[in-house]
Amino acid sequence: MGKVYKDLTVEIPSITGITISHKKPYAVMYVLQINYDATLRYAKQDRTIIGYATDNKHMHPNDNFRKLFPKSWEEATNEKGKPIVKHMGLYAAVKLICQRDDIQSILDQTFGKETGADLLDFAMHSIINHTSAAESFSSLMRERLLFSNTLRNDDYFSRLFKSMERSKIFEFRKLWAEHCALKSERKVWLCIDGSNDDCHSKGVVIAEKGHAKSHLNVNIVSFTYAVTTTGLPVTFELYRGGLVDAKAMRTIIDFLKQTGFDLAGVILDRGYCSAKCIQFLRDEQIPYKIMVKGNCTGVSNIIKEFGEVIKMNAKYLVEGTSLFAAQKKTQLFADLKGDDFITLFYDYKNAGERIDDFLNKMYREMERIRQELSNGKEHVAIASRFSSVLKIIEEEGKTDVIILTEELQKIIDDKGLYEIVCSEPFTPSEINKMYVSRKSSETQYMILKTQLGYGVVRVELTSSVYAKFMLAFLSSIIRFKLEEVAKKTGKQTTSIIRELDLIEMYNLNGVYTHVHNETSTQLNIFETLGKDHTYLDAIAKDENKRLKGVEPKITYRKTGVKKEETETLDKTEGQNAGTLGQQRKKPGPKPGFKHTDTNKDGSRRAKPGPKAGSHMGKYKKDGTLRQKPGPKSGSHHDKSTKIN
Repeated sequence: MGKVYKDLTVEIPSITGITISHKKPYAVMYVLQINYDATLRYAKQDRTIIGYATDNKHMHPNDNFRKLFPKSWEEATNEKGKPIVKHMGLYAAVKLICQRDDIQSILDQTFGKETGADLLDFAMHSIINHTSAAESFSSLMRERLLFSNTLRNDDYFSRLFKSMERSKIFEFRKLWAEHCALKSERKVWLCIDGSNDDCHSKGVVIAEKGHAKSHLNVNIVSFTYAVTTTGLPVTFELYRGGLVDAKAMRTIIDFLKQTGFDLAGVILDRGYCSAKCIQFLRDEQIPYKIMVKGNCTGVSNIIKEFGEVIKMNAKYLVEGTSLFAAQKKTQLFADLKGDDFITLFYDYKNAGERIDDFLNKMYREMERIRQELSNGKEHVAIASRFSSVLKIIEEEGKTDVIILTEELQKIIDDKGLYEIVCSEPFTPSEINKMYVSRKSSETQYMILKTQLGYGVVRVELTSSVYAKFMLAFLSSIIRFKLEEVAKKTGKQTTSIIRELDLIEMYNLNGVYTHVHNETSTQLNIFETLGKDHTYLDAIAKDENKRLKGVEPKITYRKTGVKKEETETLDKTEGQNAGTLGQQRKKPGPKPGFKHTDTNKDGSRRAKPGPKAGSHMGKYKKDGTLRQKPGPKSGSHHDKSTKIN
């Protein structure tokens, strides 16, 4: 009968040959074939069960329906038949990761097993295809092994995201943060970063005006993510677009404290460099390292004192790097009482790249301006970025654009200089090492923004927005775990994902089997996860069991006993009965055995063969010998008769 898809309801086909049984459960039967028996002279109908009725017009289909009515199945599931090839590698790796790090159990505990499987499938979709769009799920994931039993379509995911309760998303965040806190062996430095997305939907209640990254006058939705210095995503928060960063950071730090995190401190990007943020961290006694934004009071003083001195000066070299640095304890903001440790860094490599980039863009801007002037355009505006270094002048009746060299020199001198403010007196080397660890988190943020739709929220409801960000967070957790595997194998994360996606299994005679043609890289991935190549065979067996309802036996040879096999029961009795090693006997009664003349009820045992008087008996009813079939003796068909 095959698997019954209880989560799918279809119409009972309105064709001849469909019946519904009168016994529970109400099986829907279909005439598969009609066999005409010439001897018995009647037609025998062989019926097969194609599903179980939910009412007179609808039913839950099974695998027989899927095979016999492929068009109806495709309309109901948007699935074009059973794939012959399935990519299994990423599923196998993600399953190991989810089991080892309790990801799947947390999802199952929060959302239930069925929804948890769907969310993992969508996370794999985001990781492979770098998208959060559900429209392409069924087409892009059709030939990939999935956690759920059914290939979902975009309508299903749309309904799922709309119905996801915010309380359940909060519960998932809580359980995962508690898991991370429990696994951490010491105080943790967290990298907290945030951003915002333009929101084009009117039904999202948390969307409001704020400082949009796009610089457009649109509503935005803001979010914050927290990761460890190794890059492990710990939690996220979604909030109103107009909420200031200090309040958003307060929310996420309070949440982490309540879930058991012992914070060693926070490492923050320049977006959090404000008097309010620093004052909050001081009040909470949380150490901090923050990239400084703008030319505030403390920065101006340290640049004036050390800006030119440290450049390419070995006295200020940061050991183990090609950076130069100087540190001073001073007041950062005029409206923030108290001193901080401000470290001024100079990166000459970065300076060269940024100067080169700025000059190239400046030259393109000059070319644009001159082109517009030559075309006779009256009012030519200079882009705001270059307004301080370029000027349009008119000399001798000719209009041209020139470079203000003194202003350009100031910009060139500032390139390569950056500042980090700390609450404690770390050395420049320690500060650099800690802040470089943000690269892992910045990689996560970059991927998150890609999966979130490149800075634009298009879903219509608030619940869908929360679901979208939660799925991006789930994807980032799994991708980080794959990134850990990549580091151990000496590969890039994208390369690891591509290698996993190339591992396949094939449907041979209705059974999926994995052909062991793995590369050394693919084997190394699973060895890093603690499994060998036989694990992939187990994955294929699990998929067959899921599809068939039982685990099928895969045979690779002809049936029958091999010549070298001699395992049979011994003839001996008693303690040695049942031992192995004797030659197998032919089936049937033993030689010399004779049936009794009477049956157990006392009646006379009939001789084997057709009864006397039947059309196959040797004697007729009157006792005369039945003539053998064929031509009579002497006829012209008889071989013994000679025809002259």
